[in-house]
Amino acid sequence: MSSNSNKKEETTKRKRESTLDNWVKQTKKQKKEVEYDYVILPNSIKNKYKSGDKYLSKWYLIETILSDKIENFSELTDVMKTLNKYFDSYNCENLETVSDEFICNIIPKMQKIALKLPELFKNKIPILKIGMDDEVTLSRAQIACLLCNGFFNTFPNTTNTTKLTNLNFLNLYKW
Repeated sequence: MSSNSNKKEETTKRKRESTLDNWVKQTKKQKKEVEYDYVILPNSIKNKYKSGDKYLSKWYLIETILSDKIENFSELTDVMKTLNKYFDSYNCENLETVSDEFICNIIPKMQKIALKLPELFKNKIPILKIGMDDEVTLSRAQIACLLCNGFFNTFPNTTNTTKLTNLNFLNLYKW
């Protein structure tokens, strides 16, 4: 009797563990799917970078870097290298044509606009899907903010999803 009881308990235990494992796998899958239903913005808590053995907020780094004045081309490329680890691997010779006037007059305005992201985007931006009857409306200020963040390459790398291409301008700099 005890042997049958033990087998029954063991079978029940295995079923529970299997059910729990399936639930955990399903939950992880759902979280991953939900994660890519929206654009992951630079100020997202999901946007992190590794410093030593810790993962830190990338937005804090972005705020810190873009709050400093950029005075020349060398500083601009240093900012880009700091904000995006892939910048060095691209041949960005076209950026060298950026004038000092652009760097002194336009870049500071772009920095300010890029840093307005948290106040301009209180809600997530949904990724529109084929066959879905939906729309996204953005203001000029929001679009300018997204473009400035793209220029500074602050968006998280999105190569791990096929639903959205990378929003950073990194690919444009190599042409």
